[in-house]
This record gives sequence, C-alpha cells and structure tokens, in this order.
Amino acid sequence: MVEPIKELRVICQKKEQLYDKKGEDNTSDQVQEYIYDRFLRAVSIYITKIVLYTSLTSNQVSIISMIVGLFAGFLFSFANPWYWVAGFVGLQLFHFLDAVDGEVARYRKVASPIGKYFDLLAHGIVIAAFYTGMIFGIFNATQGKLVFIIGFICVASFLLTSLSVALRKFLFYQYAITEKKYDLMKKTSKVTNVHSFKYFIKRLFGFDGFAFIVLFFTLLDIIFSSTFSFRYLFLILSAIIGPLIFIKSMWETSKMRKLFFS
Repeated sequence: MVEPIKELRVICQKKEQLYDKKGEDNTSDQVQEYIYDRFLRAVSIYITKIVLYTSLTSNQVSIISMIVGLFAGFLFSFANPWYWVAGFVGLQLFHFLDAVDGEVARYRKVASPIGKYFDLLAHGIVIAAFYTGMIFGIFNATQGKLVFIIGFICVASFLLTSLSVALRKFLFYQYAITEKKYDLMKKTSKVTNVHSFKYFIKRLFGFDGFAFIVLFFTLLDIIFSSTFSFRYLFLILSAIIGPLIFIKSMWETSKMRKLFFS
C-alpha cells in the first residue's frame, strides 16, 4: 500500500539522496526549491503515487519523459506558431515526468550516479530535439537556409553542454560514493538564495525557463502576424549564448577535476 500524499512528499521530495547497491543512504542534502519547482512537485507527486502502484522503474519513467519531450520537439517543426504553443505544453509534461522519475527513485531507494547521469542525458536529448524541431519550423515559415547553420550551432552547443554537465555530475557522485567521502556534497555545494533576482535569471535562462522564453517569442509572432519572425530572433540569440554556456560548463568541469583528481 502506497503512503498518503502528505507522507510521500516527505519521502520523495524533501531531500536529495544517493544510495549504494545495498540501498544504504550515502548522501543526503536538503532540496532548495524555487517557485517553479514547487509548482512541478505540487502536481508530480500525484503522478508518482500512480506510478508506485505499477512496476515501472525510475529509469523507465525517464524514458517515457524523454519520449514525451521528443514529441514536443517534433511539434516545433511546424511553421504554425500554435503548434509551438502545443509543444510548450508538451515540454511542461516532460518536466512533470522528469520530477516523477527522481521521486520514484528516492521512494524505492535506487537513486544512483548512473540514474542521475541518465536523467541529465535525457535533458540534453530533449534540448537537441527542441532546437532541431525549431530549425525546421523556422525554415518552413521563412524558407531561409541560413537557419540550418544557426540551428546547428544551437544544437551542438546545448547538447555538448548537457553531456558535459551529466558527465561532471556522474563523476562527482561516483567519486563521493566509491571513496566514501560523503561530505563532498556539503563541501562543494553553495548556499543559494532561491528568492534572489540572480537565481531567477539563472533559472530563466536554464533548462527550466527557456521554454517560457520560446513561448513569449511565439506569442509575439502570433500577435504581430508575419511582420517579423520573433522565433527566428530567439534562435539567433541562442546561437550567441549557447557557446558561452558551453565554455562556462567546461571551465566548471576543469575546476572539479583539479579539486578532486589532482
């Protein structure tokens, strides 16, 4: 029998945990929630309760969420901006399921470095699908072939960034467990003011927020009709910002390597 929702929130949402193969709790860190996280988890726990009545594993939920994200990316391949609005809704469903897989893992005590790596890898695949769909959607709307070059920069930058983040997280947690240095999470974690403007900007231009930015540019295209392609403008801005984010990610990876493996 699965616990009531109130108890499930305590078990599945209050702490970030990793377990070894015996199901023993190796690390435990308090979750820092932003307003968007609270929105996701307010809904995701009900989906999690349904999943817990089934035999679905956390990794299987991750695969389902990735399929949903890929379909959302496909919707962006259409020129009609209303398909992009539907794609935005699909991405939100992906985020709900993305929260569910972690909650299922914590409930069943199977949260592991591999699971976290797979979860972050799924993020990268969905982002790549999102930008790939956007490339064809903008091309269908404008017939501008330059969009493929700009789009390739976006796909490569954000996919490589996601892969580097996933690898960095995996190596870090694996090192903490195998070397039995569980205090590393506290050593490397920084206290973040989740209500600060700086944190808001970071989340807005991160994986969580970029879908809302796309929605904003899409609505501008709907309002102003065909006078100007705001979605194309978003793609151009992404091609500028993407490589900078990748460089920052690689710099952070280099710092981690010096800290733990030098």
